[in-house]
Amino acid sequence: MPAADTIAASQHPGPAPESAAEWGVSVEDAPREPFAPTGVCLAWEAPMTAEEKALYSTRPPEWERGVVGTPRAVTAGTDPQVMGIIVGVLVLLALNMRHIRRLFHALPQDLWSLRRRANVFDEHTANETRSIFLLIAQLCVFSAVMFLLWLAPRGNTAGFGWIGHGATLSSAIGWLTAATGSYYLFQLAAVGTVGYAFTDPLRCSQWRRGLNASSVLLAQLITIPMLVALFYPGATGAMLAVCAASYVATRLVFIAKGFRIFYRGPLSLVYFILYVGALEILPPAALIRIARAICRGEIVGFTVF
Repeated sequence: MPAADTIAASQHPGPAPESAAEWGVSVEDAPREPFAPTGVCLAWEAPMTAEEKALYSTRPPEWERGVVGTPRAVTAGTDPQVMGIIVGVLVLLALNMRHIRRLFHALPQDLWSLRRRANVFDEHTANETRSIFLLIAQLCVFSAVMFLLWLAPRGNTAGFGWIGHGATLSSAIGWLTAATGSYYLFQLAAVGTVGYAFTDPLRCSQWRRGLNASSVLLAQLITIPMLVALFYPGATGAMLAVCAASYVATRLVFIAKGFRIFYRGPLSLVYFILYVGALEILPPAALIRIARAICRGEIVGFTVF
C-alpha cells in the first residue's frame, strides 16, 4: 500500500508536504517530478509563496515615501572657507594691534599734512611697514567679499557656472583679492611715477603716505558694512552703498592732498584734470570690468556666475 501511494504521488506531482509529513517522510525525501533537475527549488519547497514574495519586493522602502528635501543654499556667510579667510585676517590684525594702534595715531597727519619737517615723535620702522601690509591685505580681502556680494546680491551661487565646474566661493574671493591687490599696486606705481616726474622726493613721499593712509581708512570703514552684508543678505544693497560712499570719501581726501601738492597755477588744472581722468576714473572702472569678467568666465577660462 505505501508503494502504491508513492507511485500515485509521482504520477500526480504537487505541493504535498502534508502528505509526506503524514507518512513520516522528510521534505528532502519527498517525491519530485519525473526528470526534474535536482538543483531547482520547486514551488512547494520555497520558503514563501509567490504572493508573499510580491509583498516584500514591490513595496518601496519607507525612507523613499517621505518629503523630498531641498539642498541648503551655499552663501558667503555660511561657507566655512570664506569665514576662515575673514577670521584669519581679523586674527592677524588682532595679533599686531599694538603696532596698528600706533599707526592710527599718525593717520590724520598722513592723510592731510604737508609739513616739510617731520614731527619729532614720528616713528617709521619695519613694524609700521608690516602693519600697513596687513591693513592693505584687509582692504583687498574685504573689497573682494563686497565685490562677490555685489555680483551676487542674494549671496547664493547655486546654479551658476563656477560651482558647476567644481570651484568654490573661496576661489572666487581669491581671484577677486588678486584683482584688488593688483589695483592697489597700480595706484602705488602711478603715485610714485607722477610724484617723481612733477614734484620733489619729499612731496612724493607725502603723497604716497597719503595713499596708504586713505587705503587704511577705507579698510576700516568697510569692515562693519561687509560683516553686516555677509550675515544679513537683505541689507546687502544698503551696505554696498555705504562702501561706495566710503570709497568716494577717502579718494576725495587723497585727491585733495594731491591737488595741494601739485597746484602751481591755472595751467596745473589741465594736468590735474588729466590725472583725475587717467588715474581716478579709468582704473576703478577697469577693476569693476575685470571683476565681472572673472565672475562670468571671460578670464582664466571658467565661470563664477
